[in-house]
Amino acid sequence: MSPLSSAYAALRLDRVICNSMWINYWKFVSCYTLPKVKSDHYSLLCNFDSDVQTFPSSFKFQRMWMFHDGYIFGNVHTKVSNAVEKVDSIQKIISDSGYTDALGDEEKLAQISLIDALRIREHFWRDKSRSKWFIEGDRNTSYFHKLTKIRHVSNRMVRLKAGDNYIEDINDIEHHVLNYYKDLFASNNNCVPTDIIECTIPHLITAMDNDMMTRIPYFEEVKQAVFNMDGSSSPDPDGFGGCFFQNYWDIVGSDVVASVTQFFRQGWILPNLNSSHVVLVPKFPVVLEESDKGTLIPRSLLYCRRSVEQTSFFTCGSEQVKLHYFSCVDKKKLDTLSWDKVCSPISAGGLGLRALKDMNKAGCLKLCWDLIKYEKQWAITLRSRFFRNSSPINHAISSSIWSSLKNVLHLVNDHSIWQIGNGSSISFWDDNWLSYKLKDLILDPLPDSISHLMDVKVAEVVHNQVWALPDTFKQQFPTIACDIHAISLPSTPEPDNLVWKDSISGELTFKDAYSCDMQPPQCKGWTKLIWKLFIPPAKSLVIWRIMHNVIATDDNLIKRGFTVVSCCSLCGSSYKTTTHLFLCCPFIIQYWNWLSSLLGMPLDLSNFDSLLGMCKRGWSPRLHDLIIAAIVNILWMV
Repeated sequence: MSPLSSAYAALRLDRVICNSMWINYWKFVSCYTLPKVKSDHYSLLCNFDSDVQTFPSSFKFQRMWMFHDGYIFGNVHTKVSNAVEKVDSIQKIISDSGYTDALGDEEKLAQISLIDALRIREHFWRDKSRSKWFIEGDRNTSYFHKLTKIRHVSNRMVRLKAGDNYIEDINDIEHHVLNYYKDLFASNNNCVPTDIIECTIPHLITAMDNDMMTRIPYFEEVKQAVFNMDGSSSPDPDGFGGCFFQNYWDIVGSDVVASVTQFFRQGWILPNLNSSHVVLVPKFPVVLEESDKGTLIPRSLLYCRRSVEQTSFFTCGSEQVKLHYFSCVDKKKLDTLSWDKVCSPISAGGLGLRALKDMNKAGCLKLCWDLIKYEKQWAITLRSRFFRNSSPINHAISSSIWSSLKNVLHLVNDHSIWQIGNGSSISFWDDNWLSYKLKDLILDPLPDSISHLMDVKVAEVVHNQVWALPDTFKQQFPTIACDIHAISLPSTPEPDNLVWKDSISGELTFKDAYSCDMQPPQCKGWTKLIWKLFIPPAKSLVIWRIMHNVIATDDNLIKRGFTVVSCCSLCGSSYKTTTHLFLCCPFIIQYWNWLSSLLGMPLDLSNFDSLLGMCKRGWSPRLHDLIIAAIVNILWMV
């Protein structure tokens, strides 16, 4: 409870930091929340145990077996230990007795065996860790090992509430859950015929389409379905996952196809053929209420209903189209919005992501600034290579650094100016210390009497901290001389300082470098309305996609070359476009009429900008936020 308001606020700690030694020592961890007494904090009771009852695991096909010619070998950890000992013994012999060609060949073979053993062990721990995001790179066996231990420590059911009692013994929990589902699935299944499907789902499938989808699948269709599976997905109860069938398709392919076609011919499958290791009890870290238990039936029905509404059928085949909005490094996706728009600021209708090319340009600009300004050893070394007499080199050199820095050097010159201290670091002719460079302003050749000024430093035209310009220069360029005398010099000599003109502090930060030379964004009014703290980001993202017209409606699919039989799945009578689906469909009109009746005013449904524009009226802040939330929620529900 906040002391300054009556609002109730609660915070649950559900994260903890530990090291690998702690995980290795404590095999079992559980945490209980105790009642709070005379305090606004709940006490946490943590239980640690190094002796945990283990259970034999079921057989699972290991992907590492596929890397062995015979597909059968011993303990993977023993193989690594033996390989390390073999390499160590050979290297010790070479160290003691000297190198020979025979020992060199023997060491090379031992190194190859060790690398293979390490690679197999890495795949072993990767499968154990269930890490799917990882892409091939450096060896990460230690990371996968720790991830597996963390999953084993946290992925346990430690307490179950049955009625008013709590069950904590692992065997009692197992028997209770097993008996619960035995009773649940042994009950009578009362089926009541209904025509809800025929009344709800529009008739979009022709007789030809129906025959095509119900015919016995071909050999290649079954093979394609198998090879589209995730190889690391959860295996069947027999322990064989997708990688097994994909790798040994030439052996088991005919049997798999025969099993699939048998179902289409006879209408039944073998018992447990479609089973998998699925825990039907939701897992919670502390207490599990019996009301939290449930079957998979409600979620399956929800997914089925959603699939019917989002699937389009084609006369050319039964393949379902998936529309992707962003690209991935390993697969080519279908982009519907350019990355320039996605990476634009939120106020301009983007997502505020920073493009890598802009980040790279900002990093090069910051590096170029540090190279010119600072007197560090690395900067002095690079300046001696890339500059001659304070001017950049014009000839080509083999340097990846300079090829990037020279493209942003003009930005440093345009947005920086020298602040004179003692003048020993500033070129009188080439550097910008007058808000301009003298070489850019004076294009005519200098008289011989002052031509030496092209090669001097500013310190050489200053005497006792007072300007000492040659009289010829004053007579030849009186305006420039006045500008120079207008610059006040410090009373005591100080180091010269290069300052960034667009920064208050004079220093160039990475943020300033990123925003440098960027066009000001063209702000869109609707962005301030959808990105609110009280609106879940998932709903805001849906509205963002609607405003950019990148929803996977039939008209957008047709624009990208797909053949779609278009029909609105809600009213069944109109072409499915973004405007119709969210603004004009009779089904959604009922929601807009409901909101209009509450507001006592008509809604402008001509376009999305007009709909969101009504939120700019002079309502109170709470009413304003409430109307925005109502509009966003209606659009999100559709």
